[in-house]
Amino acid sequence: MAVTKHGRLVTWVALFVGCAVLPPTDQKALIVQAGHAQKALAAMIPGREQLTYSVSWLQFLQAGEVSLMSERKKDSNGAEYRQIVLKGNSVGWVSSFIFDLEDRYESAVSLDTLLPFRVENRWRKGATQERTSVLIDQAANQAKLPDGRVMRVPPRTYDVASLFQALRSIDFDGKIHSFSLIDDATLFTVSAQFQGMEDVAVLSKSFSAARIAIRAKEQEKPEQHTLQLYLSSDANRWPLIITAEPSWGRIRVELTSVRQLSQ
Repeated sequence: MAVTKHGRLVTWVALFVGCAVLPPTDQKALIVQAGHAQKALAAMIPGREQLTYSVSWLQFLQAGEVSLMSERKKDSNGAEYRQIVLKGNSVGWVSSFIFDLEDRYESAVSLDTLLPFRVENRWRKGATQERTSVLIDQAANQAKLPDGRVMRVPPRTYDVASLFQALRSIDFDGKIHSFSLIDDATLFTVSAQFQGMEDVAVLSKSFSAARIAIRAKEQEKPEQHTLQLYLSSDANRWPLIITAEPSWGRIRVELTSVRQLSQ
């Protein structure tokens, strides 16, 4: 199984690239809705939260581990922001015989909107390593890319780590909610839609969960894939389970531990 930079372990968890593009009139309305929901989520998330997941492949093989950390930070001028870190690594047989992979997204986001203004990505596959950073000016709809170029981006553009948090804020109303994503120099259009409630068992207990269909499309390519996200329906909105079925086998990501600390 070949793994390119846009097919890495953390991308399994956050997106599994698929598609859905809304008409422009719907996009404008959803941008307003997303803004209100993000403010509610920003108030809900505790000072420090860490969610840990196991990643299984082909239903039985443990393939990796993933963690999502969110905490308040201060910059050199004393201004507060929220840091979101999404990291993953392959484990066991997959790490030994298919690919040895580590991947880390670090996103600095506004406390009010949870929109990113600085993104860093570090990844390693075997002996190959890479580190990149992107600066996003949300007011100007611009992103400064790792090679120094400036790219126009849509309003309310997320990176992989901040998008993972933003998906927790959508309403369970059946509408299609649209997001824009930048990953290095590549733009994606991402949609999320509530499909129903289900009971799921994780952390040795049963949760009432909202099943959300996630689709994303790289803007210059027609391929589409889909994943299912199960969000707890309580105030925590924890991502409990993520499933996807790419051509090389079913992936399941399951929550294994939660730590919440005030700060």
